[in-house]
Amino acid sequence: MTKNYKNIISVVLVLWGSIVFGQDLRIPNTPAFSILGFEPTSVMRPTSAKKLSGDLLSSFDENGKLVMNIGLEVTPYWLKNRPNLTRAEYLNPGTLQTVLQTFTLSAATVRDTITNKDNLGVGYRFEIFKGVLNKEMATLEKDMKDLESIVGVITFTETLAPSSADEAISKLKTNLANLKVPESKITEVINAFNDLIQYPLIGNKVPKVLDALKKKYGDESSTLTDKIREMENKRTGFSLETAGAFKFITSNNSNNPLQKIGFWINANYYVTEKDAWTITTRLMTNTSDSTSVNTDCGLSYIRQEKDFNISVEAMMRWYRAEIPDINLANEPITRLEKDFTYRVAAQCSYTIASDMSVNLSIGKDFNTPFAVTNSLFSILGVNYSIFNRRFNPN
Repeated sequence: MTKNYKNIISVVLVLWGSIVFGQDLRIPNTPAFSILGFEPTSVMRPTSAKKLSGDLLSSFDENGKLVMNIGLEVTPYWLKNRPNLTRAEYLNPGTLQTVLQTFTLSAATVRDTITNKDNLGVGYRFEIFKGVLNKEMATLEKDMKDLESIVGVITFTETLAPSSADEAISKLKTNLANLKVPESKITEVINAFNDLIQYPLIGNKVPKVLDALKKKYGDESSTLTDKIREMENKRTGFSLETAGAFKFITSNNSNNPLQKIGFWINANYYVTEKDAWTITTRLMTNTSDSTSVNTDCGLSYIRQEKDFNISVEAMMRWYRAEIPDINLANEPITRLEKDFTYRVAAQCSYTIASDMSVNLSIGKDFNTPFAVTNSLFSILGVNYSIFNRRFNPN
């Protein structure tokens, strides 16, 4: 077994003993972009599953030319309705269900400014363990059921067309009690009814009051739904994600279109809800004219605020490269290059809307034996969700 493989297996064994958290972090780093060497962040982080999302990334080459690149990421499981999936199974899935719910495919294109060839990257990622939900989730779920019961009772009371406020109040109290809505919540509903019926713009018309009451609790239900959706991704405990990607050269005259293969193991640890440490290990092999193997291990810290995230990262790389060359006698030889290098970077992600963010990444990239260029980089990108995922299981 080579030293490179021993290194990555050792790091993987360490990761299995970690306690990690999986959150929705806005800084994009799809496997498809990473395999192309176009990495806003090399330390991969888990993200919440969405139907379809995209990355628009741009950077400057060594000549100062702006390079535009496009990537897409899709979670096939959520492209269709899942009427047989219960909410309990959705929130607390087993291992197989976790893989199905989080399995994501990505694709990206990058133009090589040196060879002027288009490179295609395709990748996948999925979680094996998601962790457990915050304890507050159970309380929110109970509050949601109470709000749904309240809206349903108000709607039912409207259909009965009560002739007076007293009759409407009586029916509201009876039906809410039958659905086991807490007494404190029933009192709140009746007080809200009495406040609305005295409002001069509404008047003493019971149907208008019931409609206004239904809108009030409908809005509360919508707000709570958004909060629950946000908390679904804020889990604690052990979480583990794996990923893989493949790089292809799409030019017609390429004898070997498959150029590169990579595999990741990813883990996070949240110290608080806003502060996280992330660990990534990966193995990348180059199968083109020059054969190389990179063994990487990275660590990052991220601070998550309401409208923006900031992170810093460092990744170590042990590489081994076999490069075709010619000796002094003009005979073909294979030159062996082995060394250690590293990458350091800082990223900032600012949320423009609930499903769109602008991202900036700057830093020093890995040194490479294949070309001598400036390793400093700057990447600007936009990450967005093409379709919102709103899931209401049984």
